[in-house]
Amino acid sequence: TVAHETGHSVWRTSLSGAAQSAWEGFRKRGLWISEYAKKNAEEAFCEALGLLAAYGSRAVGAEVAAWLQTIVPTVRTYANGRRAMKRRSRG
Repeated sequence: TVAHETGHSVWRTSLSGAAQSAWEGFRKRGLWISEYAKKNAEEAFCEALGLLAAYGSRAVGAEVAAWLQTIVPTVRTYANGRRAMKRRSRG
């Protein structure tokens, strides 16, 4: 929920028109993240960001995950956190 709601702020304040248009391209190609994401491009972006943060790239697909991580490079996913913890524990 936090990542989804943060997505609204990112969409409205940080995403360029070109980035929003690129995201619309995913929607036009039928890369729906969820039923709720069909509402509009902003909700689709927020749903994808929330799912990526909560469940990792498998939840949104490799292409969408790569795009999101380019646009929002600081996004931390559950999978990323697990890898980071494993690396630290080997230390």
